[in-house]
Amino acid sequence: SALLLIDLDGFTAINDTLGYPAGDGVLRLLAQRLNRLAPPSASLARFGNDEFAMLLPALEHSSDCNRVVALIQAALHEPFNLPDGCHTLSVSIGVALYPDDAVDAATLIRYAHIALQRARQVGSNHCTYFTYAMNEQAQHRYQLEQALRQACAQHEFELYYQPKVHLGSGRMVGTEALLRWNRPGHGVVSPVEFIPLLEQTGMIVEVGAWVIEQAC
Repeated sequence: SALLLIDLDGFTAINDTLGYPAGDGVLRLLAQRLNRLAPPSASLARFGNDEFAMLLPALEHSSDCNRVVALIQAALHEPFNLPDGCHTLSVSIGVALYPDDAVDAATLIRYAHIALQRARQVGSNHCTYFTYAMNEQAQHRYQLEQALRQACAQHEFELYYQPKVHLGSGRMVGTEALLRWNRPGHGVVSPVEFIPLLEQTGMIVEVGAWVIEQAC
């Protein structure tokens, strides 16, 4: 069996530009198309907002799942009639397999969500199958995010100042303030690892304000 989580790309933009009634109309059309192309034994449900789940039971070969994914992607190339004209839409798809990946429903759903998140990171109109490496990365990201929230609360960040020198005169004309994090029990964490996470979670605003105040 395979669980597909299907998320409409750019749905927020549709609501923002065309309004919620248009967004609701797109969801109805998407549901109709998914229902039309789903195999007779499949189950289809809306998980929330613009996310749908399709359960494909008793697959004989993994290629059967690939075929359904291809049908979904092809079906969305047919234009949707929206208030401002016809639009071609795309979806991101995350797939988890039973019993290969998990044997209980809750874990299967969680793994499919992890695969969906990876598909979104790759870009629009992608399908990603769950791997255990993704689960490890998701656990690591979660732990790092919690540690960063603690770092913000307990002021674990430091600033290092790098001089800026005028090449012609050799005089120092300023400095750059570099953010560093000495994580308790782990040592110095590379900015390449934690700064993107600060930006993704919005914590960069709080940390940025602290950097400005501290530097001044």
